[in-house]
Amino acid sequence: MWLKKGKVIRSGPAFTLTILLLIFLGIYFRIQQIDKQIIGGDEWNAIRFACKSSYGYIFTNFNIADNCIPLTAYYKLLLETIGLNDLWLRSLQLLSGISCLIIFPVLVKKFYNRRVVLIFTTLLAISPFLIFYSRYARPYIIVVLLSFIAVFYYYLWMTKGRTKYLIFYLVCAIVSPYFNLFSMAVVLGPLIYTLLLMLMRRRRSKNPKINIYIDFKKLLMVIVITIIGISIWLIPTFDSLNTLADKINRDSIGLHTITGVLNNVCGVGNDILSMVCFSIIPIGLYIAYRKDRLLGSYMSFMVGLNILLIMVIRPVGVHYPMVFSRYFIASIPLCLLAASIAIDEIANRAETLGILKRYNIKYISHAIIVIMMLLLFIVGPLLVVYKSSLIHRLCR
Repeated sequence: MWLKKGKVIRSGPAFTLTILLLIFLGIYFRIQQIDKQIIGGDEWNAIRFACKSSYGYIFTNFNIADNCIPLTAYYKLLLETIGLNDLWLRSLQLLSGISCLIIFPVLVKKFYNRRVVLIFTTLLAISPFLIFYSRYARPYIIVVLLSFIAVFYYYLWMTKGRTKYLIFYLVCAIVSPYFNLFSMAVVLGPLIYTLLLMLMRRRRSKNPKINIYIDFKKLLMVIVITIIGISIWLIPTFDSLNTLADKINRDSIGLHTITGVLNNVCGVGNDILSMVCFSIIPIGLYIAYRKDRLLGSYMSFMVGLNILLIMVIRPVGVHYPMVFSRYFIASIPLCLLAASIAIDEIANRAETLGILKRYNIKYISHAIIVIMMLLLFIVGPLLVVYKSSLIHRLCR
């Protein structure tokens, strides 16, 4: 089932209860054992600058260590007021990770049927990569939250023309690059997409399958407002921007990078299995395009633009799968949504098989989905990690 234009999904108690259970499951994975997690690696970057730098220096300087200006200022504020401990250090990340579990399904529900929403929420809840960065004192999960909201609220504004949607987009599009500059690849992507779409529509005077409710003047206005908003925090840092040039065109991307990224996105540690899982994503994007050309091409463009810019810019360390994945992290929820669309379509096809109709097996499609989700969970790292935690608790 696909959500038809203008159709409203009525959420029954079973659907709502299932979503809530999935959200609580995702929260459990994000907070379990966090009190035993020690600070390490890049988590120290912002702490070091918060301890030794003034607010004036923090707000006017990017650094090669990539300390993240808003996080550094937040940590310094905590140090000078209530103090900075492990929990406060990761408080914004935890809050953002939990917010993703709550907000993203609500947004997806505006476009797709309940089964897609359920599958998508499940994949969000058990995504090892998103879980890890919801517990890690770096800005990546914050960028995921802001970017996804920006992408879909822009689409709502583009197709419905309501000012409230535009405000949500502008706030997220202006703030997100402040946490991570590379997120511009995602949050500014909608503007590039709309501009290209308008150019294509000029060549084709009539295209009944693709309709948007904004014109070039409105698009130009949004571009100007976005540039002004970003300039408010970017201009004070101009003198330090040359340090970022040292992080561009430094490393090459090899086959080991690609296979590692597939493992991170799919949440499995087997290269062949991850390639099989990842192949579902382009299938889902294609299905989304077949059902709704505008939304499908929009999602595909966002994912494709992110990958293209990573390949062209080649930031330092991008040959490491974890680093590549961090630059791609804002697009991971879109990939999970595409996978959800593909799985939903597989279930739909199963329901139409003649033998299943003959024996009236009503819930066979649901069983297929549950089995796929369980297999993904079993082959991933979560079962091993949290099983050992449970055994430890029982043996105490």
